[in-house]
Amino acid sequence: MGRNLETEIIEGLKSGNEKAFQYIYKIYYTDLCRIAKGYLTDSYLSESIVEDLIYSLWENRSKIEIHTSLKNYLFRSVSNRCINYLQLEYVKRETTCSLEDLVAFSNLWSVEDNPLQDLEYEELMSIIRDTIDTLSPETKQTFLLSRFEHKKQEEIAAIMGITVHTVKYHIRSALNKLKEAMKLYLTLIVCLITNMLN
Repeated sequence: MGRNLETEIIEGLKSGNEKAFQYIYKIYYTDLCRIAKGYLTDSYLSESIVEDLIYSLWENRSKIEIHTSLKNYLFRSVSNRCINYLQLEYVKRETTCSLEDLVAFSNLWSVEDNPLQDLEYEELMSIIRDTIDTLSPETKQTFLLSRFEHKKQEEIAAIMGITVHTVKYHIRSALNKLKEAMKLYLTLIVCLITNMLN
């Protein structure tokens, strides 16, 4: 890629030009997946890591600082993400619950007056509905078509007149917002479980 074109792509990305985003996806996606697979050996996981990276690049486009070439920036970023993932997986394996803990956890569901039963299903659904309502109209429509009408990404792209890559971006954006919104709810569940196991 010539220096002028690279500068144009970076500036386009930072200014929110979707064509610049699509260009990065088209030119670098396959090579980034190949690098990720070299670390992780799993094709699906590698693609997820790369999609997260490209999504993050778009989501944080106004803040990114690229002092090397765009290619080197992306390759280094995907390598760092893979290394971080492997480190986290190692920590998980080292801190896995014992068999006794798992048995104790499973027994919680048969305990009379289990406080987990007080966490109403409707409360969780309310969080999901409220969060979906805060999404941008395009992200909301994409997410509803995907998750509630079970449309394929290609079908959604055709219905909305956008690219499949843009569909993936909107779905990932919606899922991240939902994950963030439910953190407190999930933290409460974890606290209750922890207190009952202690």
